[in-house]
Amino acid sequence: MVKHEAECLCNLIKTFKFICSVVIWYDILNHINPVSKLTQKPNFDISLALGILETLLKHLNELRSEESFEKMIIDSTALATEMGVESVFENSRGRVKPRRTRKHFDYEHNDEPVIDPKQQFKIHFYYFTLDVAINSVNDRFEQLKEHNNNFSFLYNIKKIKNLTHEELLKHCKDLQILLTDGDSTDINGIEMASAAITG
Repeated sequence: MVKHEAECLCNLIKTFKFICSVVIWYDILNHINPVSKLTQKPNFDISLALGILETLLKHLNELRSEESFEKMIIDSTALATEMGVESVFENSRGRVKPRRTRKHFDYEHNDEPVIDPKQQFKIHFYYFTLDVAINSVNDRFEQLKEHNNNFSFLYNIKKIKNLTHEELLKHCKDLQILLTDGDSTDINGIEMASAAITG
């Protein structure tokens, strides 16, 4: 039983589809890992992290193209040849029956199932994986950008001395509004600005 399971697993690993998925994941994670390590440091610079996240987003969006997909296929083909695996996407027609979606209205167009195994892989794995990665990185990028917009003037106290009184007052009042809940407020923007100038 165990031997049979091991053989089945070995057969799945020795498919071109699996090799392609490993090459794709390697490229994605190879670009995400340094950004992840940087943002986990206790003293990382948020503005630097924003720039790196923006570069990562740009790279992931560039990967979501026909040219990048074909490059991944070429890289996977080279690896498959080295491993002695045939560089052909197997048709999974025997395992999974193509589904048709029901039309609810007459004006809807018929959705034809994708039959080409390479196209199936591109749509259901490559684009799907990239979309999840892009959305995940984009969410973190937007959260970090909002945090940076609200608190960036507090990160470097020496830079506060270079701000004009009006700029500092505006930042402090904006922070007061952000930290206000109903009638309850955590800080007074005017007092904070004057304390920053005298301190």
